[in-house]
Amino acid sequence: MSARAVEMHLGTVEQGTARLEIVSVDDHGERFIIDLVGPEADVRAEAAFLADQYELAATA
Repeated sequence: MSARAVEMHLGTVEQGTARLEIVSVDDHGERFIIDLVGPEADVRAEAAFLADQYELAATA
């Protein structure tokens, strides 16, 4: 089974901390969410990497 990312949402949680939510869909059409919270610079770097790899744009 495989999945593909279809949406990314990026926002701040508190000062210096960000949250990245990745919505994916598997082969059966079931949606699931990957939630990443951490230092803002690291989360934004991960979002940029994923956006480049999967041709997605993060929305706030």
